[in-house]
Amino acid sequence: MKWKVIIQFLLSMSTLAILILIVNYTALYFLAGGPAFENGRTAAFAERFTHDFGQRIALQGGRPYVTPEGLTELDRQGAWIQILDESGAEAFAYRKPPHALTHYSPSEIAFFYKYAVQDFTVFISRVENGGYHWSYMIGFPVETVAKYFLYISPKNVQTFFPNGLYMLLGVTLGGTLIIGYLFARRLSRPVRTVIDAIRELADGRYELRLAPKGIYKDVYRSLLHLSSTLSSLKQHRDRVDRMREEWIAGLSHDLKTPLSSIKGYGEVLAEPSYDLSPDERTGYATTIVRNAVYMEALLDDLRLTSQLKHNLLPMDKQESDVVRLLQETVILLLNSPEGEDRTISFDARPQTIPLSFDAKLLQRAFLNLLFNALVHNPAGTQVQVAVSGDESGVRVAIADNGVGITKEDMAKLFDRYYRGTNTAASHQGSGLGLAIARQIIEAHDGKVEAESRLGHGTTIIVHFPQT
Repeated sequence: MKWKVIIQFLLSMSTLAILILIVNYTALYFLAGGPAFENGRTAAFAERFTHDFGQRIALQGGRPYVTPEGLTELDRQGAWIQILDESGAEAFAYRKPPHALTHYSPSEIAFFYKYAVQDFTVFISRVENGGYHWSYMIGFPVETVAKYFLYISPKNVQTFFPNGLYMLLGVTLGGTLIIGYLFARRLSRPVRTVIDAIRELADGRYELRLAPKGIYKDVYRSLLHLSSTLSSLKQHRDRVDRMREEWIAGLSHDLKTPLSSIKGYGEVLAEPSYDLSPDERTGYATTIVRNAVYMEALLDDLRLTSQLKHNLLPMDKQESDVVRLLQETVILLLNSPEGEDRTISFDARPQTIPLSFDAKLLQRAFLNLLFNALVHNPAGTQVQVAVSGDESGVRVAIADNGVGITKEDMAKLFDRYYRGTNTAASHQGSGLGLAIARQIIEAHDGKVEAESRLGHGTTIIVHFPQT
């Protein structure tokens, strides 16, 4: 890849050098002696114009003059003319400069031909008419055309061509290639670094070592940001996979116990050789039903969290009193076996707080939060429920003075599949209770947060925006 970039760059530089040589030669050709442009503005044109102007000179009474067409051409070119006889004396003039001579010696004619005269470039030619030779000078404005003389040695020119030309071309191309190679190496090095970094990311190696500098610093920063994001996603994915495996292992254990009980009692009931009393049969059947209900609840939790995650659960939101819902939830929990001999205090300000919610789902969320406060704390733990409402929304706080939660568990408290370290081995549950509670609350546009200090208890805060 490195050499591919360098070769492409060198080819581009070589092509550019050749194009520059061609353009320079073409420009020099047109400026110094090439064909004239429209209205003629080159030295070659001025020289041809002067040479061909003899056709515009005629004789009248033995004296030369310029035809009307010739005068028009001179006006169009902004030029002047002097016609001299064989002695160098002026025989005719048109638009000549104020300080032009009326008689020229051969040396003066040669001088004026070589150098500009009063901001005019002079070209000289001759015409034969009526048996006489007439010389004429035509001056063009110096801003239109100028002459510069180049002195060369024919011997050196003959020596230079063609080997010298090849050498000049070789030096130009060689210098271009050397400079291009050095520049291409510098240019390709960061490109190669970027390619290597992308390859590392593709191979799953997200710890890049890049120093954002130079013209590629923004690219380096983007790659570092991408590597950080991919690394975080990988860590999150690994954590979720690990929790899923732990959850599956726990769930398998939770299902294995009731399944074993169902299977065992079912086999006893199905075996006619066992002489069971009616009370024994009823007890076995009750155990089977209880375990089946427990397994059904686990499967319901799985289905519910999946529906909530993918927004597939239809919600029946109606405006009602959230204070009353919480009161009913607390009473329901206190009347359950888990709430027996437990104390839950309740405070609401104001006594009636309207909110749009799905009563069945939101009660499920609050039950999970309250149930979590009871089952993960020892008997005698005080649980307080406080609800308040104002213009900003509704706030529900569920606080306990129990054992608290570790920082490690706090970071994963509402994650799916996670079961905390203070979960008793005898506790049967799916590990989805708090995750389901959070999903239900977020489905109502709410937020849930947790605060805890180990040994001082935990507070769950739920906030709903006012509707």
